[in-house]
Amino acid sequence: MIPIRFGTAEEFAVVRDFLKESCFQAEEIARRVGVERLHEYRSADPSQAKAGTQDALGVLVRMMFEGAPVNESVVAAHIPESVLRAMKALGLVDSMPNRSDLYGTVRLSAVKSIFLATDRWSNPDGSPYKLADDVVYPGDVKNTLDLLHILPESRCGRLLDIGTGSGVLGLVAAQRYAGEVLACDIAKRSAVFAEFNARLNGLSNVTVGVGDTWEPAGDQTFDRVVCHPPYVPVLNKAWVFYDGGEDGELITRKVLTGAPPRLAPGGRLFCQAMGSDRGEGAWEERVRKFLGDAESEFDVVTVVRELHDPMTFATASVLQQNGTRQDLKKWQHLYSSLKITKLLRCMTILQRRCGPRPVFTMRVELNANTTGRHVEWLLNWLEAAGSGQANVMDVGIRPGPSPRLTVDYVLQDGDWGAMRLTVESDSPFRVSWVVSAWVAHLISRTDGYKTGRMLFKEMVDEGRLPEDATEEEFAGVLVRLVAGGLMSVEGFQPPGPEEA
Repeated sequence: MIPIRFGTAEEFAVVRDFLKESCFQAEEIARRVGVERLHEYRSADPSQAKAGTQDALGVLVRMMFEGAPVNESVVAAHIPESVLRAMKALGLVDSMPNRSDLYGTVRLSAVKSIFLATDRWSNPDGSPYKLADDVVYPGDVKNTLDLLHILPESRCGRLLDIGTGSGVLGLVAAQRYAGEVLACDIAKRSAVFAEFNARLNGLSNVTVGVGDTWEPAGDQTFDRVVCHPPYVPVLNKAWVFYDGGEDGELITRKVLTGAPPRLAPGGRLFCQAMGSDRGEGAWEERVRKFLGDAESEFDVVTVVRELHDPMTFATASVLQQNGTRQDLKKWQHLYSSLKITKLLRCMTILQRRCGPRPVFTMRVELNANTTGRHVEWLLNWLEAAGSGQANVMDVGIRPGPSPRLTVDYVLQDGDWGAMRLTVESDSPFRVSWVVSAWVAHLISRTDGYKTGRMLFKEMVDEGRLPEDATEEEFAGVLVRLVAGGLMSVEGFQPPGPEEA
């Protein structure tokens, strides 16, 4: 049963205005429940509610966010009758059986100025509670907030939110930077909540659809696609929001393989999920294969948040779910058969080129200061450098802010020989790339005056480059080194702390 109801535009407006007047925002909710950030609040026990009921915000937080019942007289003292009537009409509030208490039928929260109704995670009377298979997941959990933090918010025309759940990604986009949003989900319950939340926030530029991944989009094309699909590897069927299939990539592969005909020139797709490095190649190389014949149209960038050893991850999962030794053996067999070497929790980005240009495949890691503006800068740099708007061969190149070189030696024939060189940077992303000796030397030669062409000639004259090296290949290396923060060019410096 879905508790919410689609009332009138006036009823939605009455509730929305009262939430704003009461300062029902993430920071204030967090303060009332005693945490620094909203995602840190983990209690699902209404009897442990912390918010006081001395004012309207306290009543709203206790009843709608923490899920605890509140006496009708206390509610009436702080929430005007017209507002309470509208909340009841929309199905947000109901009366406790045989008690003079009111309770919130949903969990109401706030994310980036968006009011968000989702399913409760407990019964108001504290009785045993079981999550439905199609439960609508909260939008204020850490995974979602982490994704919102690194999603670029540059203006775009048409945006598609695949697997929208509560609608959080699409609604934030509709309010802040997208002209038109299609939010879709395979679960009808999620679509109902997403539509309700769009109306609750007064967003008229949102359409909601029901269907598997790209189905609701038909043959439409989009400037932006966002997706936070189910990605947890599972041995047995689980909740819709959670189940990513045995290897965690089931839904993610559908999203990525279906992208080429739906992304407009210059369009970008951002998908936060879990991928894996395998014997057949690194995750980003595998993604390029998913694109088939269209792969030459796309930059592929992996922004890594966490790296996991497969069996360590499986062991933690088995322990968390009270699994068995047999479950662990199944995981071991699966990872071995698929030749999985690393699991990545990451954001995978596809960027369709606007015209003929080289495309790039790249992996970077997040650091503590990475934001959506840094991701936007990276994609803009790849587009500009590839299309010739920023010709690295004709501009002065300087070292990045914090390049480092690590050299691993091995003893051979009684002497130490350099066997592996690794260049690293911490800004704007964290990168660690194994390179040839000439690349390490190239970084040391940059001074802000020498152009790429000058550096190429200098290194050819010194015999440092491979004999068959071309200017085009050399330029491609320069573009990657700038993208990784190991070099910098005038006019394309990444955002500083005050800008990010």
